[in-house]
This record gives sequence, C-alpha cells and structure tokens, in this order.
Amino acid sequence: MSATLDLAAERFMTMAEATSLLPRLRAGRPVHPSTVARWALRGLRGRRLRSVRIGATLCTTATWLSEFIAEISPKSTKIEEISINRTAIDAKLAAKGLLPHSTEKRTPRVAKIATPKKLN
Repeated sequence: MSATLDLAAERFMTMAEATSLLPRLRAGRPVHPSTVARWALRGLRGRRLRSVRIGATLCTTATWLSEFIAEISPKSTKIEEISINRTAIDAKLAAKGLLPHSTEKRTPRVAKIATPKKLN
C-alpha cells in the first residue's frame, strides 16, 4: 500500500485505547486488546482492521475501527425480517408434522441430576 498517512488529520491509538471505543461484552467485561490486535493481524470474517506500526506499537484509528465493524456486521438485522422468516419456517415444519400444534402445551425439559450413591 503506497498511500501516505496524514498524521495531523488522524489520531492514532493503541489497541488498548481502541478497546475503550467498543461496548462491553460477555458479563460486562471489555474487549481485550489482544482481540483488537488479532483483528488487525489475522482479520475476522475475511476482513482485517486497518492498522499501522509506529515503532513497535500497533495502532489504528477510530475511523478504521468503525469501518471494520461496519464491514463485519450483518447487513440485515431487522427484527421484523427475522420474525417473519421464523414464522414461515415454523408453518412449514408444522405442515409436515414436525412441530407440535400451537394449541398443545410443550412439556418443559427437566435436567436429571445424578445423585451420589450412599456408602455403607
């Protein structure tokens, strides 16, 4: 890539700083800096987070991070489309007898826990 970077126009940040721009996930924990670095080095879903090395430090920008998130995000996340597809699928399965009728109550599944044997 022969494009020159305008250091005055972009604010470069380390991968650790970039994690502060991302929402907290899994049990409220932040995204780990090594995850963001992996997105830059190996990529995710065929896309790589743009980054530069400044000395030994891997850096990115907020613009590059938002472009990366937009590229890897699903294009259609409308709840209406998902529920319509689910309803159509359920109707087809019910027509083939693979789903219980909607009037029937489904029995909840109960996990069986093994009880330890008593020692004599």
